Amino acid sequence: MSSKKMWLLTAVIFVASSGCFGQRNAVYDAFLQRTARQESLEKAGIARDIAEWFATLGYTDKTIRDLLSSGIDIKKSMGDFYGRDEKIKTVLSDCIIIGTVSSIEHDSSEASRYHTIVHVAVKEYLRNDYRLKNKDLSIFVESGPMVGGIVEIYSHDVAFSIGERVLLFLDATSLMLSSRYNSPDYFQSLISSKSIQFRVAGLEGGKYLLSNGNAVCLGESKSLAEIRQSIESTMRILQKTKNIK
Repeated sequence: MSSKKMWLLTAVIFVASSGCFGQRNAVYDAFLQRTARQESLEKAGIARDIAEWFATLGYTDKTIRDLLSSGIDIKKSMGDFYGRDEKIKTVLSDCIIIGTVSSIEHDSSEASRYHTIVHVAVKEYLRNDYRLKNKDLSIFVESGPMVGGIVEIYSHDVAFSIGERVLLFLDATSLMLSSRYNSPDYFQSLISSKSIQFRVAGLEGGKYLLSNGNAVCLGESKSLAEIRQSIESTMRILQKTKNIK
């Protein structure tokens, strides 16, 4: 083969592998880059399935050590992801926002995995792994109307109303991770989507209704200032080992 043909073949391979023929989803790019960290997390004593999740969030064994030394026992506190510990929720989310529910739409098609799409006008990002500048985010909820007028409702799913002012712990990473194993077709749609699809992290435990400086979640009211402090202190720990904002 001539040197000219060899150069052309090399260039084509490079362009194809670098994704120049199509833009991939930002979450998927991070997903691929971070999976290699799984082995070091398993050596740190994290169960294999959880290690894979942590790796896709960008964490290392040093992240776990830093969290443990700060009193955040992430290995024993997974249940709080669905409960009341904002520090745990901060660790297990990849986006945290304050905003107002602006509109709600439904997808009743049989092919859809998520039947309700909630649009939130973002006022502030408290965690922003993907450096989004969006003023509006779409939150995907499984419950909602289906074909034939049937309304599917999942236990502990999140309910929204237009006009609600909310603080939301969001999660795009585990949505992609779970879809990879459980919904291959949906996983492919996530990869090819230009926008990032989020769901509420920890289901109803990831939604806080805001009013008069207070935040209510699962029937418990806390001051928004207290929750901010928990989020910010946890983020300072994470930023030592992870390139996030």
